[in-house]
Amino acid sequence: MQWHPDGSELFYFSLEGRTLKSVAIKNSTPPEVGEPIDLFEIPESIGRREFDVARDGQRFLMVQIAKDATERQIWQKPSVAVIENWFEEFRRSR
Repeated sequence: MQWHPDGSELFYFSLEGRTLKSVAIKNSTPPEVGEPIDLFEIPESIGRREFDVARDGQRFLMVQIAKDATERQIWQKPSVAVIENWFEEFRRSR
């Protein structure tokens, strides 16, 4: 689940995980909850059910599984490169 940046709406996946939904939330006492709305269907190529919402609440960032020419899924192990003393490396390369 993710909140709209202004806090007026909650975005979430349906129980089957194939539809992104939204519900309006009015900040009152008690809070008023609107009717859920189906926003769009999620393609099969969207792997994890994690996403982020743009500041305007109109766009979403999701991870799509990459496939090669034979349509096999490409899974790569995550990696991190740690560069120590990079200022020194930068000075020497100039």
